[in-house]
Amino acid sequence: MIFLSLIGAFEPFISIDNLKFIVKNLQILTGKEIKFIKHAETNINLVMKGRCSVGNISDLKDYADLKEQSNPGNHQQISTNSMLEVLLKMKNKFITENSKNQMDSNFFLIGITSLDIFPTNDHEYVFGQSDPEKGIAIISAYRLYQNNKNLMNSRILKVIMHEYGHLMKLGHCKHVCLMSVICSISELDNRTLYCCENCLNQIREKSSTSESVKNLFEF
Repeated sequence: MIFLSLIGAFEPFISIDNLKFIVKNLQILTGKEIKFIKHAETNINLVMKGRCSVGNISDLKDYADLKEQSNPGNHQQISTNSMLEVLLKMKNKFITENSKNQMDSNFFLIGITSLDIFPTNDHEYVFGQSDPEKGIAIISAYRLYQNNKNLMNSRILKVIMHEYGHLMKLGHCKHVCLMSVICSISELDNRTLYCCENCLNQIREKSSTSESVKNLFEF
């Protein structure tokens, strides 16, 4: 099973139509059930590049201190490590609250945000980052936004599937493949949604069910 959660501000870059597209196609590509975990009971305002975005997020001190980095353009970014800390606490809390239901804790939690994110001070930005050992990942739509709805949907799905590949313990690939390194939006647009045969074979070896492999990344 894969759980998705909206972390921080998600408007205006991520629409309801985007989310419906993500859920539908992620379920087809992975063969897994997709559900949402609610992150917040209340809303707070977050300032991004001079405008106010409202997102579902609870009191941040309940989860983690989100570290902000300001670049020369006075544009705030959130560290991916902080986002992953939020997701890990969410996942552990969800497992604890559902322990009586004998829920399988071996699920993935993918956070989606429209806040810009960065991995380290040496990197300007990143589209997404995952922690395969903990089964969590964060993806940002901040640099993916496009008025063309189809292109926007394609970009988000590629980034999510790339991070899903990492969650499945795939590393970066040297071939023309969904799992190769993506350093720019132009590279993302030109990247296929599918894995090469080498990565696909690794998925087959790691997958517990043949049915999930049947759809996963295949042409």
